[in-house]
Amino acid sequence: MLAIPEMELKHSLQRAQGECNIEFVHQVGEPAASKLSKLYQAGCLKALLPKTYDAVPHAVIINTAGGVTAGDQLRLQIKLHAGAKAKLATQTAERLYRGGNFIEGDGRIEVAIQLDESAFLHWLPQETMVFDASRSVRTTRVDMAASAGILMTESFVFGREAMGENINHLRLRDRREIWVDGKIRLHDQLLIESAERLRQSYALDGASFIAVSAMVWPDAVDKLSSAQQMVESQNARSAAKGWVSVVNDCLIVRSQASSAFLGKRWLRGFLELFTGEPLPRVWRM
Repeated sequence: MLAIPEMELKHSLQRAQGECNIEFVHQVGEPAASKLSKLYQAGCLKALLPKTYDAVPHAVIINTAGGVTAGDQLRLQIKLHAGAKAKLATQTAERLYRGGNFIEGDGRIEVAIQLDESAFLHWLPQETMVFDASRSVRTTRVDMAASAGILMTESFVFGREAMGENINHLRLRDRREIWVDGKIRLHDQLLIESAERLRQSYALDGASFIAVSAMVWPDAVDKLSSAQQMVESQNARSAAKGWVSVVNDCLIVRSQASSAFLGKRWLRGFLELFTGEPLPRVWRM
């Protein structure tokens, strides 16, 4: 077979592009309920609304491309109008695949969330699986009214343990911002541009799974004590570990584990304890 040097490839491969814009409104009536008001989808990004018996509507975001590699571009916009409530999750783990040297740019994912007065969103994407030599940038920005609320989580798996995969090279930038009434409330960023960071004791210390959850609403910090008790309960029954902090009136829970199985089980258990209700069904498939 003739080997073609990468430098001879003058044209980029076809890249995946996707956009999804989904909105919910609060419908006043008997009974009052939140309902889908707008859905626009293009390219590889789709949204499904499964039938549930929950009073709050659910939506499942799907990337039909199967993952993200260098040069891909995905954009998700979520808006909850005044008083609306919704729970959104992803169908499965997002995958950040290897990017070739001949492709310019990183894979890019943009998530823009707008929450009007008294709206409340559970944004619960499943874990992001990071493969060797992947290159990606993801930005999640939340613009919300002071009376609105959000519970959001992000988690990462570095290599598939069962497949014996190791991460030797990667470029990962993941930034989350929460703005309340036009003022920055939370800026949280994960930046890993060297696989050595995964092993250093002051960084990930060899963890294969990490997660961060943020809870922001008017009295969220009042749940600090109960959140600490729930985290301690989860820590006592699992090899995964978590800890709680308050940053600028945001309740933050971080966790890490030596495997995806342990990490996801810890995270799922904590979120169900904290919310007092089961997670969307896709989390159990």
